[in-house]
Amino acid sequence: MFTQNSLHAGIQVPKGTVESGEEVIDAAVRECIEETGIQSLPPPVFLAQDKWQRADGQTEERFFYHFSCPNLPDRWSHSPSGGGAETGLVFHFQWIGFDRAPLVTGHGDFVCLLQRLV
Repeated sequence: MFTQNSLHAGIQVPKGTVESGEEVIDAAVRECIEETGIQSLPPPVFLAQDKWQRADGQTEERFFYHFSCPNLPDRWSHSPSGGGAETGLVFHFQWIGFDRAPLVTGHGDFVCLLQRLV
């Protein structure tokens, strides 16, 4: 999970948008690299897919993947490289237990599926 240096962003997990013409799995890999700074990622494991209604009433199709990345530090910081609204932000990462994950709305919807993998 990570926090960032902007007000009211809450505790999040890496996420992002599928670009035009991009495969969903490729978007997951790209977004993970951009947001975490981890360059060598194993193939992700598909967890779930759903439709989610945003606060503005729009519906999004969401895809959830798990990347198993051993040997990472307990904490690290990274400036996301995707540009746009993330320009100038710093994401501060740390590991927390499944029972201590007060993630912002929508980010923890499939945490229960991760417990089956670890």
